Amino acid sequence: MGDATVAATADAYSVYNNAAAPFFEYQTAQIGYVYAPWMSSEYKGSDLMSVAGYVKLGQRHSLSFGGRMFREAKLSTDGDYPFVPTDENGNPNYKIGGFTRPNGKSLDVAYGLKICDEVALAVTAHYLHYANGLGDKYSAVSFDVAAYSQLPLSYREGAVVNIGAQVSNAGFSITDNGFRQPLTAKVGASLFTPFGDAHSLL
Repeated sequence: MGDATVAATADAYSVYNNAAAPFFEYQTAQIGYVYAPWMSSEYKGSDLMSVAGYVKLGQRHSLSFGGRMFREAKLSTDGDYPFVPTDENGNPNYKIGGFTRPNGKSLDVAYGLKICDEVALAVTAHYLHYANGLGDKYSAVSFDVAAYSQLPLSYREGAVVNIGAQVSNAGFSITDNGFRQPLTAKVGASLFTPFGDAHSLL
């Protein structure tokens, strides 16, 4: 859905989409975990792990959190990148070659405040770290500011329009790497319609 998730309904991963959205979710807390190994031959040996969640503290406050790690295939002086050396049994052996697996990590935490029945705000802080496997390491800090609103519709019980807006990645590098944060601004809307107790359309 790309950046359209800025206006999606809340779930455990709202810290990555719009941290102000959980106020309009009926559940008090959610948590989720994903492990995704790359199976294609081009990226074999890479994988992505992420965990995220939120908890509402009363009616006006919330905390959201998240963490992600993307591990690339092992670097080696043999073969074409990405090349994963193996032992005599065909198992990956990351001690060969003297390099480590390139990897990127992020830690995320957000505070949300519901300012009225229809509008909530949130501020998110991200810590970013990348190691290229050759001994170079880079770190950065960035911040998001988000707003979210949910307006009920009269044509069906439970139907709502969600409106979200966010400015993302306002931050700076901790290490001297010359990279700039990709500052983005986005706004969007979505329509949520339930059909009975078991089905809905977003």
